[in-house]
Amino acid sequence: MVTAWENLCTAYYDQQEFALGLAAAERARHLKPESPLAIRGAANCLAAMGRRAEALQVLEVGIHYHPANGELRIHHAWELMANGQFAQGWRALEWRHSRQGITDTPPRSVPWPRWNGESLVGKTILVYGEQGIGDEIMFAPWVQSILQAGGRCLLECEPRLEQLFARAFPQCLILRREDRAQIPWHAQLPPIDYCISAFSLPLYFQQPSPRSAYLTAVPQRVAYWRERLTALGPGRKVGISWRGGLSAKVRAIRSIPPDVFGELVDPQNVYISLQYGATAAEVTRVSHALHYFSVPNPLQDLEEFAALVSALDVVVSVDNSTIHLAGALGIKTLMLLPVYSEWRWGNAPTGVSPWYQSVDMIRQPVASEAGWRELVKRARTWIEHLETAPDKPLAEANIPLDCVQGTPAEIILPAATGRAALLVGDTHYWYHWGCACTSLGLHEGLRTCLDTIRVLPLCRLHAEGPAPDSLASLDSAEFFDRFEKSCADIVEEIKAADCVIVNGEGSIHGVGLLPLRLLYLAYVAKTRYGKRVAVVNHSCYPGEAWLADGRTPATAYYAKVYSALDQAVVREEISFKNLVALGCKPALGFDCLPSFLSQHGSPAALKRSRKVVFGGSVSWSAEMVACFVELARWAVQRRHTVEILSGSKAYLAGDEGGFVEALVLALERAGLAHNLLFPLSEKEWLSAIGSAALVVSGRFHYSIAAAFQGVPFLVAESNTEKITGLLAALAIPPDIAALPRSAYPTATQKARHLLRDEKNGRVSPQRLDMLRERTLLNFAWCDGKNAVPDDAQVTIGNSFNVAKQSECLAFAEPVMLRAYHDGHKGATAFFRNRPFLETFFSLLQDVHDGTRVKVLVHACSVGAEAWSLALWWLHKIQPSWRGAVTLDIAATDIDPSFLEYAQQGTYPAALLEGMTQEEKSWFLQDGNTFSVPDAARHLVRFLPSMNFVCDATSEAFDAILIMNALTYVTAKEQSMALAMAAKNARYVMGITAFHPDSIYDDLGHIGFSPCMQSHQKIHEAWGDRLSSAKLEPDSPEYSWRLPPYETKSPDYHFRYGTLFVRRSA
Repeated sequence: MVTAWENLCTAYYDQQEFALGLAAAERARHLKPESPLAIRGAANCLAAMGRRAEALQVLEVGIHYHPANGELRIHHAWELMANGQFAQGWRALEWRHSRQGITDTPPRSVPWPRWNGESLVGKTILVYGEQGIGDEIMFAPWVQSILQAGGRCLLECEPRLEQLFARAFPQCLILRREDRAQIPWHAQLPPIDYCISAFSLPLYFQQPSPRSAYLTAVPQRVAYWRERLTALGPGRKVGISWRGGLSAKVRAIRSIPPDVFGELVDPQNVYISLQYGATAAEVTRVSHALHYFSVPNPLQDLEEFAALVSALDVVVSVDNSTIHLAGALGIKTLMLLPVYSEWRWGNAPTGVSPWYQSVDMIRQPVASEAGWRELVKRARTWIEHLETAPDKPLAEANIPLDCVQGTPAEIILPAATGRAALLVGDTHYWYHWGCACTSLGLHEGLRTCLDTIRVLPLCRLHAEGPAPDSLASLDSAEFFDRFEKSCADIVEEIKAADCVIVNGEGSIHGVGLLPLRLLYLAYVAKTRYGKRVAVVNHSCYPGEAWLADGRTPATAYYAKVYSALDQAVVREEISFKNLVALGCKPALGFDCLPSFLSQHGSPAALKRSRKVVFGGSVSWSAEMVACFVELARWAVQRRHTVEILSGSKAYLAGDEGGFVEALVLALERAGLAHNLLFPLSEKEWLSAIGSAALVVSGRFHYSIAAAFQGVPFLVAESNTEKITGLLAALAIPPDIAALPRSAYPTATQKARHLLRDEKNGRVSPQRLDMLRERTLLNFAWCDGKNAVPDDAQVTIGNSFNVAKQSECLAFAEPVMLRAYHDGHKGATAFFRNRPFLETFFSLLQDVHDGTRVKVLVHACSVGAEAWSLALWWLHKIQPSWRGAVTLDIAATDIDPSFLEYAQQGTYPAALLEGMTQEEKSWFLQDGNTFSVPDAARHLVRFLPSMNFVCDATSEAFDAILIMNALTYVTAKEQSMALAMAAKNARYVMGITAFHPDSIYDDLGHIGFSPCMQSHQKIHEAWGDRLSSAKLEPDSPEYSWRLPPYETKSPDYHFRYGTLFVRRSA
């Protein structure tokens, strides 16, 4: 029954039967007081009848029920403005991009951080237009406030406005609009610190005063039109326009029927049509006495149209862009308003426009044709009583011929040059502020290796294109034809790009419409259009679902797509393993939010407050809300404030609205005070998290923002395992920070533990640095970073040609990691081969003649090898080395957790076993642990996590040690690793003795000769163990399953130490 009354209200409203519509809405509200449709319907009908104060009251009740409902919020904003409550209204208008149906008319994609009132001194801010020409004209004067605040302004506008704006704002740079949907980034653009819509400027600045004309037409063209108008005869020259509004519904409310408007025309004055888009027949319907110029057409040439308007005495028009242009030109203007006018014109029956002092307003008394006739009659009287005499010489009226002085602003004409990319899945105005941050972080990173970036917002993929329903869809010619026909604009974007980059984030899971379309687009961009394609910054969870045909598992669809790509960069380890299990070769990166935070985040010393911040979850439930209420109760008892953090740059997620509504209601019922914050910028969102004592949410990005700002957090479950993967990447044990459903009863204990000690739940600086480095992989593939350069073609032992990064393998789970976690003590043995150490340094002394010896240790595990080199140097080598020489050891490993452990330099005392007493004395011992002394620490620096097979360093070394790491890769990858290392090794390379003989051939091909080979083949030395282990010697598991470093074994020293020297050395 409620639905029936809601629908009836809508039907009556569309028929402009507003009283009947209000009655239907009230019936629906009586049955269901919280019905958002009934609330909105009642408010709309009240506003249409001119009862706008009552409409505002109804909407305030609605917002209490639905605090995150975008439709109610924007209607509330309109009524605040219409009722003159501008201070609250401007902020409320920021909800304009979170309305229903935003996928039909999405906001513009503008890839810079939003300005939110920060100091503009020395900063450049991009001010861009949105909506129509009238809005651009109305809000442009506020850019003067930016200049007065010390900022530099890049003003983006419609090409039709650029000359007018260039004269009005000579201190700005004018950027010609290239695309109505986005502002593409080009390398030629000046550096930009912030962006903001001109529509949002009044939120931060007072209205410019006086509200006088600020636009000027070209004087010569004004003179031309004055001459033409004079030739039409005596009397005032009155420009008129009777139609306005983009949508049919709005046009029906604002426009006056031509024959009714024709009653304005009188013989004492000369009337000229200013109606854009009018035909000669429509003009004749108004009046046969109405003059009509086919040129200028304001839809094409606003500069000439402005000259025509400037030559008039008077303009009379309904609400449309002509009003704005005439008001900005300072022309005396009368606007004819319907009962239900737009928010900006207030609610009074008559008055002067609050935005243009030359514009008077009169309002229709009743919403009917009779009401329009009454209004037109009043307009005719208004013209008759104008102070300016009808025979006043036009040359003396309006704008003088010398009005334009000075040099106009420079106009930038953007153009695509160099390497162009299409960024698919842009989320900077999608879902919540964390998505905005990560998308901008990705965009900024890509700029380092590209010249032009255009975007394809995620909402476009929701709205466009066929849905793949089987594995066959990927290669089907018929399906591809449907795609090209239904997505012609997307196809053109792909064709124009050199590479296509899919920002997957959390969208690629299961068999929903969005992931299938994203993956299909990536696949055809590669296979049909021949583009370089990568899916980056994402988690991947195909799950166990099946496509619509019932025969295709998601895993098969995902595997085929990913196998075709040039690169896939995932954000966490579980996604990494998922793709490796599909036979793909991903790179383990990280989310791009830290990249954005590094450039634009809150100050490092952001003051913490006694505040617990709650955020939503895509998988929120009533049980989660109840858990959060108990946490809030505990926080209030500890005298913490409770804040619900929500909001987005645009299009707030539907699940977020439901969560906020449920939590607010539950807190109110529990009598718990709380704040509800909807930030207006990325920085405000980051600051809200960074200033918290604790963050509780089910959001991936909320947790990252907390971790990288040193704030402890609890994270609830999500719709995939990505949260588990995130905690692993952050090295935070799940029992500390995870809040699955099963842990709800212990949530307060977890919170108490996190707040008891600052160290609890904090991520180490080394781990954060490592994750920042992993973030760079999202961009590095784009310009070939970490790949062997194309001009470094190296053919080695097995005739494998090393040339492309895409040939490289990233490991799903390094074998050394398994060995270490399985407790094989040898993985951390110190001084494993003393003869090797002696020979290594002796060899370096023979070939090196500088004052600094640089050594790179690949696959350093938890650091024993690097520290062994440093300590051996300090105590055995340096005292007898000829000359003053500094040792510089760089160490890296593919596993970030090993690097973090290695940097600590502290180990259990059990690892002292096997050392001599002298060697033990080199360490600092404390009970059950021993640590590396500072003298050795000064010699070792740890590089970011690195894959020794395909990651190149940016510096050269005297020696590179790969050692036993080659055991864990294929022969092809061994060849690649050696070729990569050979480019950066000046003199010496070290490997483990028991590698296949093909490695000797590889090293010989690239210019190295063996110089230490006192070993036996592993097949012989460990032959007695093979039968019991039942492992083949060539198997990757052969080495790690057997105890590899038994110091008491007679074959111990054979297992470690083959040195090769470059023949030229």
